[in-house]
Amino acid sequence: MVLIFLSIIILGFIITSIMHRGGIESYAPAFSPAGENKLSQVLRIIGMAPWAFIGFESISHSTKNFNFGKKKILFVLITSVVITTLIYIFLSMLCIGVYPENYSNWYEYLTIHENLSGLDVIPAFYSIHSYLGIFGLVIFCIALFCLISTSLVGNLYALSGLCDKMIEDGVLPKILDKKNKHENSIYIIALEVILAVIMLFFGRVLIGWVVDVNDICGIIVYTYICIVTTYQARKDKNKNGIIVGVLGICISIVFALSFMINSVISVDWIARESIVIFFVWAIVGFVFYAILLKRDKKKVFGHSMAATFGLYALIIYSIGSWLANLVKTYNDTQMTVNGIIFFAMVAILTQTVFFIVFSIIRKREVDMQAKLVLGMATMVEGRDKSTGGHIQRTSKVVELIVDEMIKDSSLTVHHRFYANLIKAAPMHDLGKIAVDDAILRKPGKFTPEEYAQMKCHSAEGAKIVSSILKDGEDEYFEKIAINVAHYHHERWDGSGYPCGLKGEEIPLEARIMAIADVYDALVSKRVYKDEFSFEEANRIILENMGTHFDKGLEKYYLQAREKIEEFYKKDRE
Repeated sequence: MVLIFLSIIILGFIITSIMHRGGIESYAPAFSPAGENKLSQVLRIIGMAPWAFIGFESISHSTKNFNFGKKKILFVLITSVVITTLIYIFLSMLCIGVYPENYSNWYEYLTIHENLSGLDVIPAFYSIHSYLGIFGLVIFCIALFCLISTSLVGNLYALSGLCDKMIEDGVLPKILDKKNKHENSIYIIALEVILAVIMLFFGRVLIGWVVDVNDICGIIVYTYICIVTTYQARKDKNKNGIIVGVLGICISIVFALSFMINSVISVDWIARESIVIFFVWAIVGFVFYAILLKRDKKKVFGHSMAATFGLYALIIYSIGSWLANLVKTYNDTQMTVNGIIFFAMVAILTQTVFFIVFSIIRKREVDMQAKLVLGMATMVEGRDKSTGGHIQRTSKVVELIVDEMIKDSSLTVHHRFYANLIKAAPMHDLGKIAVDDAILRKPGKFTPEEYAQMKCHSAEGAKIVSSILKDGEDEYFEKIAINVAHYHHERWDGSGYPCGLKGEEIPLEARIMAIADVYDALVSKRVYKDEFSFEEANRIILENMGTHFDKGLEKYYLQAREKIEEFYKKDRE
C-alpha cells in the first residue's frame, strides 16, 4: 500500500507537471499578499516544522520487530524524511497549479471560498479532476486510502510498542498487557481505536487542535532528546554525537523562538480551543506524573524535576498564551503588557517556591538515609573492638584513589559513579552485624567453620544494604552500595569470595574498595597482629596487583600513595 501510494503521487505529479500550462508565472504570488511581511511568513512555516516531523517516532517505537541492524535505522529515518518532504512539495504544487477561472491566482482560491461547492472546495481534488477527470480522482482516492490505512496501522502499531514499554516500566497498568501471537498488544490497540473513533465526533476542527498541540509538544520533545543526546555523547566521548546534539539544540531554539514570536504577533496563531485542550492535558499530565512518582518503586523516574518542570512550564505557557490573546483582542497595549508582566511574576514566584520545597524534601530524605547508613556502620564497627575507625579510614582511602581517577580524562567513568562510591564505602562491612560476637572479636586465627561464617558477611551485607536503600532516592547509588558490600572480598584471579568472580566480572567499585580495605588492615594494629609499616604495606599491595587487585588501578593507587600515608600519620597523632 505504501508503494501504491508513492507510485501514484510521483506519477501523478509528473503527469500534471507535463500537462500544466502557464509556466512559472502561474504559481505567483510567492508569498501571501495579505500584508504580513515575508520574514513573518517564513517564520510561521518554520514554526510548523516540528509538527511535520510528528510521526517519524513510529520508526524508533517499532524497532522491536525489525530484522535488520540498528545502523540501518538512520538510513530509514533520512529516507523517510526526504520522501515525506518531496510528497509535501508535490501535493502543494498540485494544489496551486490550477484554480477556477473566477479567481486570479491560487491565493484567492485558497482563502476565498464563496460560491464554491462540490470538488471545488478541496484544491487537491479540483486540481486532479481538472487534469485527469474522474479516472484521476478514482486513482487519487486509492492513493489516499493507502495513505490513511498505512498511517493508521503504523501509528497504532508504534504507539502500542511505546505503551508496552510504559507497561514494563509501571507507567500503565499491567491489566493492559495482553498480546497476540505476534507480540502485539491487543488491549492497547483496542483502546487506541476506541479513542480514535471518539475523536471523529469532534469533526474537522480537531485537525487544527492536533497541529497546535503537536507544535508545542514537538518542540519540547525534540529539545529534550537533543539535550539527552549531547549529555550521553559527552559521557561516551563521542565527538560526532556531541556535534549532532548541539546542532539539534540550536535548531530547537530556532523552532521555539519562531513559535513564540508567532504567538506574540498573531492573535489567531493558536486557536483558543487548542489552548484549552493543551491546558487540560498539561494539568492531567501533571497529576498523572505526581501519581507515578509516588508509585515508582523501581525509581524508573528517579526524583528528577525535569518532567515536573516541563509540565509546569506547559501550563504556564498555555495560560500565558490565552491571556495574551485575550487582551490583544481588545487592542489595549498597556493591558497586554501589564497582564504578561503580572503572569510572569506569578509564574516565577510559584516555580521558585516549588523548587525550594522540592529541594528541602529531597535533601532531608538524602540526609536521613546517610545518617541511617553511617549509624549502622558505626554500630557494626563498635562490636569489633579490633577495627575501630576502619570505616572512616577505608572511606578516605577510597576517596583519595578516586580523586586520582577523576583526573584521568581517558576513563569513561562518570563523576556520579565516583561520588556514589565514596558515599557507599562506609557500608562495605555492614554484613558483620550477622556474625557472632565470639567470632568477630576472636584474637587468634579462625577455624575453618569460623572462617566460613565470617565470609558470609559479604552476602549478608548486600542484603542489608538492599533493604536499607530500597525505595530510596537513587537506584544507581543503591546498586553501587550493594556491589561494594557484596564483592569487596573478591580477587582479580578469581580466588576470592563469596562468588569467586574473576577480572572485570568484579564491579569496579568493589575492586577499588578491596585495595582500601586490605591497605587499612595492613597498616592498622589488630589483636592478632601488629601494624605494618607503610613501606611493607605498599610492597604487599603492589605484589598483589594482577592477582588480588586490579592491575589497572595500580597507577591511581601509586599517585594517591603519598596522600594516603599523610592521612594515616595525622590519624595516629
